[in-house]
Amino acid sequence: VEQNERRCEYVVTEIISYRDEETGSEITLIPSDTFQVTTMVDFQTKVLGTQNASLDNITDFKNEIAPARTFSFLHELEMLLENGLIKGGDLNNAIVYVDKPISKETMERLKVAFNKDSISVKANGILDNLTLHTPNEAARHKLLDVIGDLSLIGTRIQGKVIANKPGHFVNTQFAKKIAKIIKMERRNNVPR
Repeated sequence: VEQNERRCEYVVTEIISYRDEETGSEITLIPSDTFQVTTMVDFQTKVLGTQNASLDNITDFKNEIAPARTFSFLHELEMLLENGLIKGGDLNNAIVYVDKPISKETMERLKVAFNKDSISVKANGILDNLTLHTPNEAARHKLLDVIGDLSLIGTRIQGKVIANKPGHFVNTQFAKKIAKIIKMERRNNVPR
């Protein structure tokens, strides 16, 4: 339902950035006439490599970004498998990249975990019969994560977000930093 109140928007006038020294992840917010997001990711694996994605107009979100599925590397799932923690996972909703050879034992555990009669690794390094929506689907999903995590601020942003190796931790730390700046500017009644 459309509301009568004007929606608050934070107009970026100065560069704001956050860097995680441990991971090298960095997010920068720069002035722009609209809300835009660019993500750059480097997974340092042959199967996925370096990818980037951009959203220049929020009206493209539904068709260009929202369909991007979550993903994981098989080595990240192996510990969960060993401890019986993957219950009811679905390979149709998540992309699993296989970045190393898989033992028969692991393949059997995967069949059980994903309730499949058979499982295979495709030539492009993706587990089972999944086709990517776009070649840079992983980068688009990271962009989706950035937008979702920044929405926690509770205020629209007019500015361009440039995220290098984003992840939920760095995204939320950056969101907290922006929220603190917005709160301080509102308290000091800085006009926008």
